[in-house]
Amino acid sequence: MVRIRLKRLGRKKSPFYRIVVMNKRDRRNGRPIEELGYYNPMSKELKLNKESLNAWIAKGAQPSETVAYLATLAPEDGSLIQLPKKAKKEHLGEANQVKEKVAEEAVLEDVVAEEEVAEAEVAEVITEVETTEAVAEESVAEVLEEAVAEAEAEVAEVLEEATAEAEAEEIAKEETPTDA
Repeated sequence: MVRIRLKRLGRKKSPFYRIVVMNKRDRRNGRPIEELGYYNPMSKELKLNKESLNAWIAKGAQPSETVAYLATLAPEDGSLIQLPKKAKKEHLGEANQVKEKVAEEAVLEDVVAEEEVAEAEVAEVITEVETTEAVAEESVAEVLEEAVAEAEAEVAEVLEEATAEAEAEEIAKEETPTDA
């Protein structure tokens, strides 16, 4: 795979970069396929041949994150420009904003997933409650029917006993002689 990346040159603590097209597996300071320009972070100078850059991207070369950012700052004609000193910090701010947006989206996805799980649990509980209520209503109806049946049976027994006692009293009155 071909990458468009920075090749470090310069002394210690005084970096200077060439923007090069290289095989991804080659070492950082190896022989490039093509040099597209340079970037000096100390003096904030940038020169980049955008025509060649776009041609390599069209062929499938992948620019590094830094090269992609520098390409947005470079003019179309490939001339040398002086970058403002806060350009890199703004780039980092944009990267942080992107990271924050991705993190927020992940949190929102988690919240949505948790809400779906909670809704499913609520639906299960509602179903259980409805089933329990139906069983309870059936149980109440059965208990009421049993109570009514028992009450009717008791009333029937009391009536039979009262009838039997009344008949026994009548028989006893008939059998006892009256002295008149």
